[in-house]
Amino acid sequence: MQKMRDLLIHWNNQFPFDRVYRQKHNIAFGSEEHRRVNQIDVYNDILEDKLFDKFCENLVERRKMEEAYKKDGILNQEANKALEQSLEDVFDNMDITELNSNKDG
Repeated sequence: MQKMRDLLIHWNNQFPFDRVYRQKHNIAFGSEEHRRVNQIDVYNDILEDKLFDKFCENLVERRKMEEAYKKDGILNQEANKALEQSLEDVFDNMDITELNSNKDG
């Protein structure tokens, strides 16, 4: 039993995407079908899924930004918040006593 456990640990360390691929395609570990699987194909399959997920996330974010722009005229809400915060920081750090001093003459 310990040897099988060690084999599984070694296999999953060596091929980290193999289990995800097998779960996705309902392939049992060590089965004939599993022994025919090429790990390069496994990697490409997982990479394709990740790229597609990232594309979908970007598409959703872009649609949110377009909706915010149409609604509020704000192109990027995060950039707008950062600008507002930096302006608040400028005013918070301003020494208003210098405004009343007459250094020009």
